Parts: sequence; C-alpha cells; structure tokens
Amino acid sequence: MPRFLDTFTGEFRWIVDPSTISYAILSHTWRSEKEGGEQSYADVRQLWLTVAAERATRSPPLGGDSDIKDGASSSISLPIPTDTDILAPEPGPDKPVEILSHPGLCDKIKGVCKIAREAGYRLVWVDSCCIDKSSSAELAETINMMFELYRQASVCYVYLADILDVSTGLRLPDSKFYRCRWHTRGWTLQELLAPKHVVFLTASWVAFGTKMSFATTLQRITGIEFNVLTGRAPLSSVSVASRMSWAASRQTTRVEDEAYSLLGIFGVHMPPIYGEGRNAFLRLQEEIIKTIPDQSIFAWGATLKLHSLNSAGSDQESSSEPTLLAPSPRSFYSPSSVLSLSPRAFLERLRMGARERDDKLSEDVLPPLHCVFTPQGVRLQLLCVDLTSIPAIADMFVPHWSFGRPEQRVGECVEPVHRVRAHLLALLRCGDSRGGLLALALFRPEARGEESRGMYIGTHAACDAPQCPFHPPYRLVRIQSEDVLHAIRSHILPTPIEVFLLRDLSGPFSGSVPREHLNSTIPINLWPTTNTPVSRDSDSTTPGESLTTFRLAPDSEIELGSLECTISPLICTRPDDTQIVLTTFVTAPPEMAEFTFKLDHRQVLQITVALTHVPNREETRWNTRVQFTVDNLFHVPEPSGEDDSADARDATGPSEPGCSFCGARRCKVWPAPYAEREYGNRTLLITDRAVVPERVVAQAEFNVHIKAEINLKDGVMQQSWYEYMRLLRLTLECPPHCFEEPTSDIKELWLSVGLSEAWYAKNPLGEPPPLKIESYEPSESTTTLYSVLADTVIP
Repeated sequence: MPRFLDTFTGEFRWIVDPSTISYAILSHTWRSEKEGGEQSYADVRQLWLTVAAERATRSPPLGGDSDIKDGASSSISLPIPTDTDILAPEPGPDKPVEILSHPGLCDKIKGVCKIAREAGYRLVWVDSCCIDKSSSAELAETINMMFELYRQASVCYVYLADILDVSTGLRLPDSKFYRCRWHTRGWTLQELLAPKHVVFLTASWVAFGTKMSFATTLQRITGIEFNVLTGRAPLSSVSVASRMSWAASRQTTRVEDEAYSLLGIFGVHMPPIYGEGRNAFLRLQEEIIKTIPDQSIFAWGATLKLHSLNSAGSDQESSSEPTLLAPSPRSFYSPSSVLSLSPRAFLERLRMGARERDDKLSEDVLPPLHCVFTPQGVRLQLLCVDLTSIPAIADMFVPHWSFGRPEQRVGECVEPVHRVRAHLLALLRCGDSRGGLLALALFRPEARGEESRGMYIGTHAACDAPQCPFHPPYRLVRIQSEDVLHAIRSHILPTPIEVFLLRDLSGPFSGSVPREHLNSTIPINLWPTTNTPVSRDSDSTTPGESLTTFRLAPDSEIELGSLECTISPLICTRPDDTQIVLTTFVTAPPEMAEFTFKLDHRQVLQITVALTHVPNREETRWNTRVQFTVDNLFHVPEPSGEDDSADARDATGPSEPGCSFCGARRCKVWPAPYAEREYGNRTLLITDRAVVPERVVAQAEFNVHIKAEINLKDGVMQQSWYEYMRLLRLTLECPPHCFEEPTSDIKELWLSVGLSEAWYAKNPLGEPPPLKIESYEPSESTTTLYSVLADTVIP
C-alpha cells in the first residue's frame, strides 16, 4: 500500500489500490550528500510536526489528514488517513495549513506538486519522500511494486536538473539531452519504460518534450527499440539478453540496486537484501531462469565469430568469466541484438543451407529449457557437438599471441595452461539478428577439486603468460556460415547431454579473471604521452612530473618488522616509455621467535614488479600487463678464506666490505625451490584506471619456502614432502587519500608487501626430488641494486 503526496496540502495519503486512482509520478536523479541530498520521508514528516506545533501555539487544536502518528504533541489531533481521504474538500481557512510554501520544503517537491496540481492531479508519488526507508518491510514492498507504480501512473514527469533551459538542437548527439545524467542511472531505466506518458522537464520545470516525441532520439541514446519505447511492442517480446544490454552502461549507487532496479523489467520478484553485494544480480538471474523460458540469458561476454571453417573474428571484447551466470549487467554489453528462438525457428536456422531435411533434427530431440541449481553446478540439458570430431573448428580455439583481432595471429601460445581447451560446443536456443546461432564453448577445469563445481565456459583456460599480450578466452561462439553449420549438423550428438556448468566465481578458481570494471574510476597516469618528459635514471623514484610515482606502503615496514624482517628501499626504473620495473628485497633473520631451530642461512626475497604497456585496442580496456616475480634466495655465509665454487655466486664482489643482506664477508647465494607450478611468476592484465572506492589495482600471492637442506659440497638442495612456508602477498594499490578528490588523477601508487608467519604445510607439488643447484646468475637490475642499496633511503 503506497504513500502519496497531496499536491494541494503536502500531506501524505495512503492508497490501498493505486490502479483505482489517477496520479502523477516523478522521475529524477538524486543529488549527492555534498550537493545537499534529497528530502526524505522523515524530513517531510518532521517538517509537518514543526508546522503543526507552530499552529498549535497560535490556535486551538486542529483536525486534519496526515500520516503523522509518532512524536506529535498530545494537544494536536492528527488522524491517520485512509484511502477515502482523497475525496476530502480542498483546504480552506478552517483546514490545516499546507506546507508547500514553507521555506523548509525543498524546491523539487514544491516544483513537482505545482506542475502536477496545475495539470489537475491531486496526488503525486516521489520516491525520495514517499518511502519510509527506516521500515525494511515498506522498502521491500515498494521495490517490488515500483515498476507497477510507474506503469499505472497517468503521467511521469522527468526532471532533468542538468538541462537549464529549453534550447534548439536537443536531439543532436552533442546536446545536453544526450549527455543527461538521467540516461546513465540504473533506476531511471524502468522509469522510462514503464509509464505510458512521459514528459521531460528542464531544471526550471518547463516541459520540452515527451517520450513519444523523442522516441527516435531515445532509441539512439539507450539502445531500446522504437516499438518498445512507443508501446507498440511489449517488453516480453524482447529477449532477456537484449533487456539486460539496456542496463549494461548504467550505474547505481548501491551495487545491489543493479539487480533490484531490473525486477519489474523482467516481471520477477525477490526480497531485497542490502549487504549481499553482487550476489543480488546472481539471484536475479536465477529468478529470471525460473520464470522466463529464454536461454539468451546465457549469451553474454566475449564472443568468437566463426566466419568459416578456417576463419574467425570477434564481435566484442567483454568479460571472459568461465561461468554460466554473469557477474553484472555490464557483461551483457553487445553491439548487436540477441534473439530468443522458438523450437521451429531454432531448427530452421540450424538447417540453413541443407539440401534435404535431416530427420534427426526435429523438435522431439530438443532438450527442455530447464535448469537445476546444485552444489555441483547448474544442471541442464544441451545439444552438443564433440569438437574432437571437427578439428578445423577446434583449431580456431587454440590461443595465439595477438595484437588485434583473432585473425591477426602472430604465433601460437605454448603455455601449459592452454592444454586445457574446449572439447564441447553446446548450442543455445537463441541467435543474432543476422540469422546466426549462438553456442557455449565448454571445458573441464584442470585443477583438482574444481571439477565438482561444474564445467567451465570458454574456448580455453585463461593465460597468465607475460609474453602473451592478448588472447583471452571467448565464452560465446557465434555461428553464421553455411559450411560451419553443415559441419555442426554432421557431428551433432544424437541426444542432448546433461551437463553441470559453473554457476559463478564465488569459490576458488584456477586462472586469472580480470577484475571487473565497476561504476566510477579515476585515471592513473602510468604511461607518458609524446610530450611528457621521462627520467630513466635507475635510482629515480620520480620518472616524470605528470606521471604516477611509486613508493612502499607505510604499513609494510610495520608488518615485516613484527616478524623481525626488513625491507629495502623501493627502486623504480623506466627502461623505456613502455616499461616500469619496481624492485625491493625482504630479508629474514636466521633466528626467529616462531622457530625452535636456527637456520644456517639468511632468507632474502627479491621482489620485482614489471609493468608493461601493451598495444591498446578499441575493443578492450586492459592496456597494462603486471608481472609479479619473486626470487627466493638463501644467503649462506662462507668460512673465511674459502675459494669460490663454480655453482654459486659471490654476493659481495671484490670491492664490497660485506654482504648487504647477511653481513658476512663472503657468502653464497642459493635460489630456493618453488612450491608452486607458476615458479615465482604471476601475470595479469589491468587498466590504467582505478575503481572507486577500491584501492587494489593488482595483487598476487606466493608460497615461499623457509627451510631446506643444502649440501654445499655437491650443490644439492633437498626438499621434503612437508615444508616450512610463508605466504607472501604483493599488492599494487592506491593510497587511502586518493579518493578524497575523485576528479583528480591518482598521483601515487603504493606497493604493499605482506608476509605471514611460518606454517608447516604439505608441498602442493607432492614429494619433490632433490634439486640440483646450478650457478645463480643475477639480473641486470639486481646487480644495479646491490650497488645502490647502501646509498638509497626509503621515501
């Protein structure tokens, strides 16, 4: 039962059934708290109490219609209105004073009441003041019925605060109407679609157009079809994927509202749970799947287009998550529409180009559109093609080094992770507007234990190789050519296959998935323009006045100090305009309180963070590759006078008085074995924009050994099945203060180094053989660091 505002008195009115009355409704963008915010129900209610108290001091108690129940003076009678109160006569001298002229009431409420009253509407609904947000029950009810509130309204007034006056050229691409903030907000999408009659108003409450008169312009701005905007086609005639794409570029203040603002557009209901984060959008998709028989909800993300049996391209560059459900509406951004197909239309497209009818392809063999959500994944039946029987298609799923689109291949990737490739092609009962079909590429995960969560979606496993600029997996395959369709028809499995697909990434996932690009971002000036001077001195921490600088996070020294570890100054070098190299050393003493034994060596962790500018394409936002590298080095002091051996290095050099790390006159440096398959490397792609308010730009974790038996004579380092290890976490992050002025660029990035206490753990690689230590050759940057460490101070 919604609460309305009386346009004559400013009182609140309860209406049991809004479909029985005529009312106006307001659509607007909320002002931020810095701009003064919006006047809430509690604010208006308090204003009524103030007005009533002032009136009571001047005259006898007055009756009247009001929603005010608590907090009023006992001498004031303010009965709760009913749905029949709307029939009360207009206020007169003997009626309660109205508050619409009160200076305490905001101009927005005054303005909408005035324009609705002049148009003949007694009631208006305003989301900012007609919902008591302190009541979770009322808020949940209103969110689930909000689409209906806008649909049943006689008129919807759209207040555009960023259009100051009516001017010519509002339909041009560079006009103020095109750039209105109202077109970018999540809640305003349903406020555009639901009402039959929409009137656009300037900041001075002057009407300049309607949804009908601006329908073509709105289609270009929002991507919503003309027939839908004008009411000639119902929302149910548009596929789920296309409806999702309308919200792909819109933003909401609360992440949960990405889902709640779409409930009415899909005709589903669910209780809002603020605090659940992105799980709200996952719940929304589950409700849609239960309600609407449309598999286009799975048609999102990066798409590979098969031109022929030996040619492929990409339609878009988007999320490459290997999951069935999308993480957010932004995953549905697509330049072309996706259509839901009936069984007959699906078979007609599948038979395209066939000279004779194939009896095995009939509606009887099509699987039902039924999904079951289980702990093992999402269970559903799909028509599948075994890709091992079509090598030509399977070969196009092989990842290649690429600086552009998939057809611009410059070499095949040889990373071991790419042995995991799609072996099934699952056809969806949906297609594109050009007559093609859509399918999902499926593969089984390689990591142990992850197969219980379902098959992954993608042409191949994600790659972290530093030498591979771009070859992300594609989850969606677009099929259009007749030769590809003929090959699929010839090798389609006779019966649908029941598969379990990965629902989401809420649990552990092997392989890198790029961090999602969220609502608001701030630029990070990592790379110079042609006119930006860049200093390339090896000991310079200020490579350019306009470029982002780097330093160690202050908390790192405190955290490492608690473990009796030290960290060296951060060295920043720029070998050229496309590379940044950060290097530091963490040194652990041989005697630590957490051990009952004394180590015969001093552990040094050489940490290198290499940022590389990769070729930027219009189809992608990832333009920086970050590689975290950790060298785990054991410094073993040598007895005085002992000669150098061929399989170790003199860390001090002849001109140094002693080792900068262990303090010995002479020492051997031994590279320790790794407990992980990545061998001390983590690589991921990032963008040069920081997400507000997330501080983390890139992060990597390593398990590093602490203790191993070293045979100096034979040059052998012995590991065991169980090892003493530490967890090392490296984070490239923004300082906390960088979001205080969100309009300015980020001037500085911090490298945070976190180290855990030691724990006795099983080696993830199993029982390893003894490791033969060859001579350790330092990198050029390491050699430079040894010479500058003594003269460098921590910034």
